[in-house]
Amino acid sequence: MRGALTLALVLLALGCDDEPTSSPLPREAPTTPEEPAAPRPQLAAPKMSAGPGGFDLVISGDSVLWVIGQPSRTGGGIEVGTLNALGEATGAWRTAVPGQSDGSGLAPTAVEIDAAVVQGRLGIGWVEQQGLELRTKAVLGDAEGRTFGQPRGLSERPHDPRSGPRGSVALVGDGTGITVLHRTPDGACDGSGRGSCARFGRANLGEGTPSRGDGYSLPEPCALPLVGATVANEIRYHALCAIENGGPRTMLFAIQFEPRYAHAEPLLEGCEPVGLTPFADGAAIVGDCQGDAGPERRGWLVSDAARTMASLGTPEARCEEGRVHLRLGDQDVTLGAPRDGIEALLPAAMAGSADRAVWTGEAILVATQLGRESALRRYACDRGVFRRTDP
Repeated sequence: MRGALTLALVLLALGCDDEPTSSPLPREAPTTPEEPAAPRPQLAAPKMSAGPGGFDLVISGDSVLWVIGQPSRTGGGIEVGTLNALGEATGAWRTAVPGQSDGSGLAPTAVEIDAAVVQGRLGIGWVEQQGLELRTKAVLGDAEGRTFGQPRGLSERPHDPRSGPRGSVALVGDGTGITVLHRTPDGACDGSGRGSCARFGRANLGEGTPSRGDGYSLPEPCALPLVGATVANEIRYHALCAIENGGPRTMLFAIQFEPRYAHAEPLLEGCEPVGLTPFADGAAIVGDCQGDAGPERRGWLVSDAARTMASLGTPEARCEEGRVHLRLGDQDVTLGAPRDGIEALLPAAMAGSADRAVWTGEAILVATQLGRESALRRYACDRGVFRRTDP
């Protein structure tokens, strides 16, 4: 016992004479601080509008024109503002159509607006509401939206309570100018004299261009009866929606002029239509449908005057190598040159059927109604990720 104690004391003494040792702490690798994001440009301020259909966005050269119908309490009329590629306001608002009143205190308001820039001219078509009366009108101006001719009246009809915020006027342009498709007074279905249908006519804008008569009728129109009109690969497409067997069904019309060919194809059965726009090698017609897992946006890609059709899946927007891609099912398109009318190609969370959207070459701008105002949102590639980029 005493020997063991002596050995322990010796070992303890030896340990006390040694200097304490310690392992060095591991060094952290130096980190490169993340570069702060550049300040985001301010979007143009929201502006009072006549309602969720009373505005449009169109590309004009390097700029975007924001066309807005003013509410009755501010005198009505239509104003045009100019935006740059990031949605910043450039210059003051201009009056395209002056407000007016008949002395009743209720100024007519442009509750639905559709616009197009074709061959250096800006065409604006609108549905003007005063009380329970609706009047469809159109006007031509220069491509910058600074000077305009006299508005032209196209049709008058009573308000239809079944109508949504859009679906009564659509502009389409080609090498011959601008055509306005618009709803006219209800009348006999298909000229038969039996029943009453919602009817639609066409008018050409421009001096010396004759209007064309009614050509389409719908026994029971959808809330968005005139889905849209566009030109893709020199083929004109337009679409109308009617209630059939208790649900919506959209009829797509394709018209080819050389050689002459016309075709009508029923699509989007059971789906609420969103829009019709050029996409890939044809035109996309898209609707909001009820899928197995809930609501979903999907549609059809039609080409060669609807001789060829392919289904389109739910829209997706993403960034790849700094460029914005839109994918609908198997179709993937890289956005390049500026273009308007892309709201139907966007996810439903980005744009609804009453919203309007453009690709400026740098960002996607979406105009939507917030309360009593039309307001903008901006989406773009931000450090490799597609996201909303307005402040």
